Amino acid sequence: MSNTNQEQNILQTFLENVSTHEVVGTDEAGMPTVILSHDSRKLIDLEKFAVAPRRIVTNREFNDLRGFIDYVNDFKNESTVCFAGSKSIKVYFDYHDKENPRWCEHVAVFNIQLSNRWKIWQGANNQWMKQKAFADFCDTGLNEIIDPSQSEILTLVKNFRATVSHVFDSEATRGGGQNLSYRKTTTGGNTTNELIVLPDYITLALQPFENINVINPRLPADKQIPAYQLQAKIAWQANFDGDDAKGLLFKVQILNVENVIDETLETIKNAVVELTKIKVYIA
Repeated sequence: MSNTNQEQNILQTFLENVSTHEVVGTDEAGMPTVILSHDSRKLIDLEKFAVAPRRIVTNREFNDLRGFIDYVNDFKNESTVCFAGSKSIKVYFDYHDKENPRWCEHVAVFNIQLSNRWKIWQGANNQWMKQKAFADFCDTGLNEIIDPSQSEILTLVKNFRATVSHVFDSEATRGGGQNLSYRKTTTGGNTTNELIVLPDYITLALQPFENINVINPRLPADKQIPAYQLQAKIAWQANFDGDDAKGLLFKVQILNVENVIDETLETIKNAVVELTKIKVYIA
């Protein structure tokens, strides 16, 4: 028995056992798809009595770009399109064309999530921290510091001390008086009075999104998604009580963060196009 005949027999048996009903929906072949049961006054979808669903209805979410790409390649067809936004990439397998509206009910979504390392640096960005807290921050395995090295920065921060000196100058005036001037100078060094100079900038290698570079082995070299190099400015300040430092504060300020986000989103979009060959719209 063919699937069509089997489906017709199943539906016919069901309808014969519904005492009073009204067909309110049919498919392209004229077979009933929805009925109104006069007994219960409810609409009944007959799809569950068919041999197979009429169409795929699912919304599949992915947090790994590899699984997303594989799924898209397995189910894509001539009507499949993709919309890329700042928080997700969404593929509709049954999307409209100009002359043929479709249901848009088979969907796959890749969720674009900020990486944990990016969140750590984002949380510390432009925030003053006490010396120990800043040293601990540099000592948490933040291998993203590539120039100078993370260990060099950590050594500098841990051993940094600040001192203050007061200098008075006097200058005789023509009338026999004196002009007095006062300068207070703050310098950085260590406990052996050696001069320590913190670099004005450090270089970070950061990937803003989670589970992105896992797709790189499938991509040609010129389309791989890199860990971006960012410049971050280091600043410090001291509060004094007399001639002794009451507290040292440090902060990092990451520059051009928005550019990295935008560029990474563009490389992700290009990677999807390269690996699926489907049309991608920027949403």
